[in-house]
Amino acid sequence: MSIHTKLGKSIRSAALRLIVVLSLSSSAVVAQTTGGQEGLLWSGRLMSSVIGPAMDPHLDQDQIDSTAASYFSHLASFVRAGNPPDAMPLPAETLLEYQPEVLASLYRDQIREALRAQFVQLPVKVAFDQTLRPYYEEKSGLKVQPISLENDLERLNPKDPLAGITLSDRDLGLYQLLPLSQAWSDERDMGLVERIYKEQRQRITFELDRLLKFDPIPMDIQTAAARGDLRQLENVILRWEMTITDVRVNDNDVIVSAALDRLTLRWSSDNAPVAEWNVAALPTVAGFRQQIEAALPPRATADQVMTPPAGTRFGAEMADLLQLRYLPETVDDIQLQRMMHARFGYESSVSEETTPDWGSFFRDFANPPPDERLAEFRSWSEARASALPESLTLVVPLPNNGRASAERAQQMPRQSECAEAAVATGSAMPDEKQMVQDRICAYLGVAWRQPTEYLFFPEAGKAPQGGGLRGNCTGRDLYCSAIYYARIGLKIPDTARSVDIVRLDRFPVLDLGLVADHPGKLWLELTVTPTGAVVQDTWPDTIWHAAQRNAQATGAQYGLQHGFRIEDVGSPGTKVYIFEVSARAARLVEDESGKLVAELPLVTPVAPPVEMLEMPAQTNSHDILGIQLGMSFDEADAILRKHMEVGKVLVADRGKQMGTVGGSLQPYSSGRLYISAAGTELIAIYDEPPAAPDRVLAMWRMLRLPKGDTDAAQLKAALTDRYGEPGKIEEVGLPMMQKGLAFSWMQQGHERCSVIETTIRPDHWLDETGAAWQPPFNIPRFHTPSNELYGYLDVKDQPLPPGSFCPAMLGARYASPDGKSYSEPAGEEVITWLNDNRSYAKFFYESLAAPPAQPSAGASGNSAIKF
Repeated sequence: MSIHTKLGKSIRSAALRLIVVLSLSSSAVVAQTTGGQEGLLWSGRLMSSVIGPAMDPHLDQDQIDSTAASYFSHLASFVRAGNPPDAMPLPAETLLEYQPEVLASLYRDQIREALRAQFVQLPVKVAFDQTLRPYYEEKSGLKVQPISLENDLERLNPKDPLAGITLSDRDLGLYQLLPLSQAWSDERDMGLVERIYKEQRQRITFELDRLLKFDPIPMDIQTAAARGDLRQLENVILRWEMTITDVRVNDNDVIVSAALDRLTLRWSSDNAPVAEWNVAALPTVAGFRQQIEAALPPRATADQVMTPPAGTRFGAEMADLLQLRYLPETVDDIQLQRMMHARFGYESSVSEETTPDWGSFFRDFANPPPDERLAEFRSWSEARASALPESLTLVVPLPNNGRASAERAQQMPRQSECAEAAVATGSAMPDEKQMVQDRICAYLGVAWRQPTEYLFFPEAGKAPQGGGLRGNCTGRDLYCSAIYYARIGLKIPDTARSVDIVRLDRFPVLDLGLVADHPGKLWLELTVTPTGAVVQDTWPDTIWHAAQRNAQATGAQYGLQHGFRIEDVGSPGTKVYIFEVSARAARLVEDESGKLVAELPLVTPVAPPVEMLEMPAQTNSHDILGIQLGMSFDEADAILRKHMEVGKVLVADRGKQMGTVGGSLQPYSSGRLYISAAGTELIAIYDEPPAAPDRVLAMWRMLRLPKGDTDAAQLKAALTDRYGEPGKIEEVGLPMMQKGLAFSWMQQGHERCSVIETTIRPDHWLDETGAAWQPPFNIPRFHTPSNELYGYLDVKDQPLPPGSFCPAMLGARYASPDGKSYSEPAGEEVITWLNDNRSYAKFFYESLAAPPAQPSAGASGNSAIKF
């Protein structure tokens, strides 16, 4: 026979013996009674049989194997010592032949089967004897106190009895340290079954249907003295008789439910009775609840809503209820659970002193509210949300009392930047930009002083992850504080916070002087009626921020870069709840006393009119020789031919310009140039096709007179007589180290309005043959006026807003070349020009956006060329 065959037979026979021995030992436990009285004597073995069915699914197999190996090792040591136990689950030779871990593995299934075989069916009556040391006082009697007994009525708080009682989820008293849970046998007498359950290290807790109270037992001194020294009487035995009805596992606790049937006390020496308690008279948790309910106001329910009076404070809980009323779809179970726990914390903090607003939903504050009440809480909260008081009181602290604070509050926050921007213009006389700057500053000043339509809006750069009514708590709102602790207890992440903002239809006008001079801290109280609520992912638009945007847009139109950036409060980071209310009254009250300081008028917040930002319309009444901007080319042609004998007309035709094919348009590259027959006068008019063809958008006139025919003084007098006093006269530098004098007429100055420049004549002025024009000797041979450079138009680069360009302007420039340069013949030179670069830029950008112009038909060249 092989060793494997021998081992197999040995295991099978030993396994049968193991099951029989373990089962018989359990049966012996069940058969052991309390000495003729009803009920089984409580022991570790009986406790294992009682808790086994509930613990079986939760047993740790590794721990069972470890306990079994230790048990087999323990038995083997007795066998080796020649003192084997009377009933061994395995033969002695098997215990000595195999290692304990091998035996635990081989008999794993049989051990589990043996565990299940010893289960006791419930209910079962049991009895437990507890030996106690009594002590005697003549004035009170014999006193006994079970060691480590919890839920003794002596410990209860009369004001809140349930707060001193440890309750199970079934509202029964828990006795974790009751000696019944410590009934394991001595190590030597402990069988494998008992060892396994003990080593699982589950906490065994008894759940009794009664709350215990051990009053002194009346006894005269002679009777007590008969039981020994009065300072050290003989022991007494407290017998617990109970019916175990259920066992369940809750987390790490094994909870044994039992009904207390009888509680007696006897002397240990002769079993003489001492006392028996009337178990039926012991209080129950249910009885306590009835007493508490009778002493408290009616319980708050959905069918019995106790609405607070009108004028109740609009705080964190009202925000919860308004959200539930107007935005029910946003209240999920997580938020509802937070609301219930916050309500629990609020009620527990005020219940001893006063009745909470809306009544009492909770009674037991010893344990957190169970999730089973969530549906009931939702129904009650929805009923409250439908029965809100008609009016609520919003309380807003005014933290900045004092004259300096009030004066700062009256100033626009961008006032210093407006002043800096004014300095940055560097203009001696108010120009257009300065006028725009002044209008923007005045506009923002009105917007800043306008009462705000929002409360609890965050400051710039301080956007909270949660704020407003349910985030920025004061000590006066206990529900708000309870929200904080509820979030911690429920482990709700910060990302689930809300930001609450209140939108008012009218806002009080504060007397900042009154606020500044008042010695104490003040509060603003508003009587409001809720009208609705919305939720969004972004901040609401305010009058102030809308004004900043309008100011920024206006500034951008005129190239302003100072002081008009929009205040950025960052992203809300969460949902923004906006509660809309109608304001009915406002008042200032003292913080400490609540004394009324002043009634405040209410006004409707109104945005400042954007018309404050509008500049006066640019009127253009100037002309040169009667030609005005906007006139048609035909009208201008008639005026010019009447003015002078025209010797030649040159044309700037984009259809004949190389860049046109690729869409590379040059500004001021389309128009006509009229040359007098005498060769002393040049007049150019410009249009802008395709946006504004054959329409005068700009012009210049260049007049060359003999030396001495005029001078600067005569020219100024003539110009003043024709156009009025110049707005600006300045000396300017000219080519070839010459000096000149410039005159200008315009409604407002502008940094891009400057003296017209001359440049090498453009090659786009062509005669009727298509050839470039050669000027006569008395006209500068290389330089003619150039509107392209006039006023730094720069339209070739990034397009600028129209306000960045010079508006309508009439200008004149006087020069008196001495003839020392070949390119500048001696004589008197007068250049006049009429421009509106702002309007021209608009048309030029339109032309740029149009499809490239095609060359004119006559410029197509020799079509017979082959490629």
